[in-house]
Amino acid sequence: MPASSIDRVPDPLTDKFALNELPRIAPWVYEEITSVGPDNVKSILADRGCDGDEPQPMTIWVSALSTCHSNAWQALAH
Repeated sequence: MPASSIDRVPDPLTDKFALNELPRIAPWVYEEITSVGPDNVKSILADRGCDGDEPQPMTIWVSALSTCHSNAWQALAH
């Protein structure tokens, strides 16, 4: 078996991930972010005191998506 460069499997529940890592770690999360717009998600993260250009816990990414899918956010986006 070939040697792996990965020393451990990333844990989506406890590790932090940059936006560019999400396609490999959580493709559905990345697809949702691209569908609502990465700038929109980063704006929501900034409103919460987070930097969307820095790795974030998966719960933060998903929480921002939940906001993007809320009725209030969708009404303001139109």
